[in-house]
Amino acid sequence: FWRTSSSNARSAIRRGKWKLHEANRKGDAELYDLSADPSESRNIAEQNPEVVAELGAKLAGWTAELPKSYEKTKKKR
Repeated sequence: FWRTSSSNARSAIRRGKWKLHEANRKGDAELYDLSADPSESRNIAEQNPEVVAELGAKLAGWTAELPKSYEKTKKKR
């Protein structure tokens, strides 16, 4: 799982050869087969709806466990 504190960043999940980026503002998730496309240049979500559904559910479950907000701390110098 990946998540950053950037306001426009999307979470992602990887399982085996698959990597799913959560849906963007248009509602489109992105799925990549990293064994065949390590540069993530060919979104194959439409061709693999079952993988999108499975990984999307796992990602949603993980995201639901996270805090709704984070406290910012001062950076160490």
